[in-house]
Amino acid sequence: MQLRHEHLVMADQGMLWIEMIRQKTKRRFSVLLLPVALEILRSRGYPGKSGSLLPMISNQKLNAYLKELAIEAGIDKHLTHHVARKRSLQPYY
Repeated sequence: MQLRHEHLVMADQGMLWIEMIRQKTKRRFSVLLLPVALEILRSRGYPGKSGSLLPMISNQKLNAYLKELAIEAGIDKHLTHHVARKRSLQPYY
């Protein structure tokens, strides 16, 4: 949700990268922006949009979306933002 216009950097080969600094470790990282992600940003007003490039949603709304996704995917587990952040070794299906 913190992605802003200034985090997108064009490389020499014409590829767009996300360059940010991690909050916890203060280390710089770069992630290649894939074409599908770029299309999502364009649908939200990039490159003309200033400020945050992605919508800010509440934790409550995120949990509601996760519940919908779990139903659609047939996942029989109460998903929340907290659960979604954890890596599981066991698949849910």
